[in-house]
Formats: sequence, structure tokens, C-alpha cells
Amino acid sequence: MFTYLHVKNFKSLIDFTIDFRNNRNTPRKLNIIYGENGAGKSNIVEIFDFIKRILFSRVLTPSPHIEDENQELSKFYNLIINPHLISNIIKDYKTIEYDDNIHIECGIKLGKTHYEYIIQTDSERIIFEKLSMLKNKKDEVLFELHIDHYNIEKVSKNMTYFKELSNEIDKYWGKHAFISIILYEMHDKMVEYITKNINNNILDTIKLFLTFNVLKPISKYGINRTSFNNPLFLDNINMGNIELDKLDLLHTTEKILDSIITSLYSDIRQVYYDTKTDKDEIKYILYCKKLIGNKLIDIPFSRESTGTQKLFDLIPLFIYSLDGGIVIIDEFDTGIHDIMIKTLLENFAENINGQLILTTHSTTLMEANIKKDSIYILDILSNRNKEVYSVVDYEQKLHPYLNIRKRYLSGEYGGIPYTSDIDFIEINEILDNAKKNNNEKNQ
Repeated sequence: MFTYLHVKNFKSLIDFTIDFRNNRNTPRKLNIIYGENGAGKSNIVEIFDFIKRILFSRVLTPSPHIEDENQELSKFYNLIINPHLISNIIKDYKTIEYDDNIHIECGIKLGKTHYEYIIQTDSERIIFEKLSMLKNKKDEVLFELHIDHYNIEKVSKNMTYFKELSNEIDKYWGKHAFISIILYEMHDKMVEYITKNINNNILDTIKLFLTFNVLKPISKYGINRTSFNNPLFLDNINMGNIELDKLDLLHTTEKILDSIITSLYSDIRQVYYDTKTDKDEIKYILYCKKLIGNKLIDIPFSRESTGTQKLFDLIPLFIYSLDGGIVIIDEFDTGIHDIMIKTLLENFAENINGQLILTTHSTTLMEANIKKDSIYILDILSNRNKEVYSVVDYEQKLHPYLNIRKRYLSGEYGGIPYTSDIDFIEINEILDNAKKNNNEKNQ
């Protein structure tokens, strides 16, 4: 799981840190981030998107699936060539009119081991990359690369492969991240050969980067979800084709959707798949059995409201977090009723085995039956710098009857818009003058 992020010169985040750890130095499983519009909540999500894109600059993972922890790592690497240039990726995220380099630093905890991954870019290329692990209270560098030199001695004990990897670095590093080079090696050569010769700690970190999910409400790349990695849930829950041997996957998805949706909607009595077998495939379409008037009517999921469809999109990701996955969602509650979102989150919160990082404007969640240290406030300071903190960092000890929502809305935590009344008399005068000028032109 992620323990912290520290970034510099990344969109509106000039020098910014968010810590996902509790007072026991353990990463929080649920993290809900509040703040006014334009404060930078979405940019926190974009950090994860940047990591995903930069580490797959040479390769993409359309839909890697985790089938079993003990399976060969080849299960993870369904890779294809990625057309995106590093310079274009950097341009999308670098702070406008700032010449300083992008700096991304993320803390990671895997099992009992803490890792730190750092990557820096100038305006065109990667200029620094480092992965280290905390071992016996000392930092151990697993690899470190600069423009003019690098240290990869602990990446591989096989001297033959060490030389091969050094040649790849000389050709491609800077244009691509070192992790992306290793991923391409897995695509270009035998996966078993690469994984046999790469340090296991590095492979564990790569696995985390491969399998965390990001969901954004809007994406200029035409996709909202950067990847989806859940072997227990259909990738496309609405409709599609699956192989006959994946019928159990269809049934599992159907049962989970039916259990959740019929609990949240009083008028939906059943969620099910209509299926047809065609040769070696099963064609499926999702339906809801809905009470309209005094009749139960079968309605295709595609005809459900936008809010209901958004909720269906969230369910696979929430299930993934139950199964130990990492999920980051921007504006996760958009279009869904506050009470429904509150119920969903309360039921999931105590059962998360992975990590959920969410941004929201729904203050109703502040009154939900969840751990209050999960609630973060992103505030813009008087000097226009930004800081984010858990409400328990603000309140040294939260009283069980303390109304966090009321205190937040009153401005005691910051992170809310400070507005003044709009002068509609002035606006009407502007409109009247515009009409008058327009009439004079037409005479």
C-alpha cells in the first residue's frame, strides 16, 4: 500500500506532501480527501495517473489479471507497445510557467517492508530514478540512475543479464523509466528468464505499480480507468463475450451485483445476466428486474440512470479493494445520492484489505460510521501553498460526539470555498447595456 506522496512542480502542487499513515506508521486503508474546487484534489489522483503512464512509457498493460499469488509473473504482463512519448507525458503534468523539475516520491509498504520510489524529470526526459528499501532501520538502494551514471548492482546477480540490462539502460533510460525498461524486457524475452534474474524486492514493487487502479470522471485519453485487475470480477460488467470456462466468473459477478444493488435500491428486486452460448463463447447482457407501478419489468442496465451506472462502475473497484487491491478514485460520489454513498462506504470500510483513496465533496460522509482518521482536508494557505492533513492531526483527540461535518462547514478546518454574494443588480445592468448597444447597432 502507499504510505505517502511527496511532489514538486506537479500541476498546481508546487511542494506538496500527503501522508497516508496512522500514528502506528501503518498505511490507512481508507483515505477520503476533501477540499474546495480547484484546490488540487484531482491533482492528487493525477499523481497516480502520472506514475502509471511514466512507468509504462514503453509498454502498456491493457488488462493484466492476478489469478493466483503463486502463479508465474507472466500472468501480469500482457504488454503492447505504448506510443506515448515521455516529453508529451511530462508536458501534461508539469506546472505551467515553472522551469523547475517534476519530482515524485512515493512511500510503499509491502508486507512488513517499506520502500521508497523517486523519479524526477526535466521538461523532456527522466533525469533521476531510485528505488530503495528500509532494512534493519537502514536504507538499502536497489537501483539508482542519474543522467551520467547509474547503480544497478543489486538488480541482478546474473552477470550475463546484468550486461544485457546495462546495454538497455544506455539505449533507453531517460526516454523511458528503468521499471518500464524491465517491463519491456518481460515482453520482449521470456518472462521466466527475466523474473528469475531480477531482485525479488524489485519485482514486488513492479507488481504493485502494475496492479493499482485509477478511476477519473473525465479523461482526454478516452478511458476513465487506467487498468482493472480483479480475477474474481468481470472487467466489463454491462455486456460482452467470455469464454465458456469463465462461466463461474460471470456467476460470481452476478451474485455480488445482485447482493449490493438490491440492498441499496428498494425498487430493484434482482440483478442478473441474460446469456446466450455461441460456439466457444458466452454472450452476456446485464439486466435489472425493477418494480415499476405494480409490475416487475426487466430493464437492460444500459437504460438505467447515469447515477446508477456510475454506482455499478464503482462496485468492481470496491470489491478489488476488499481483495487487497489499491484503488484511487476522483470524485467517486458524483451523480450518486449522498445516503446511498454513505451506506456503501460504511459497509465496505471495515472490510477493506487493500487501500481506497477517494476525493469527494460529499460532507455527509463526515457523519458516516467510519474511522475519522480517514478524513483528510486539503487547504489553500494564505501564501497560496497547499497542505493536507487528517482531521485527527488537527484535533489531537476527537471526542466521539464531535460533529466534524459542522466544524468543517463552519471553516474551522479550512478547505472550504470562501464566497461573497453575487451582485445580480450589476449583472442585470450589464445585460441591459448589452441589449441597448445591440439595438442601436441594428437601427
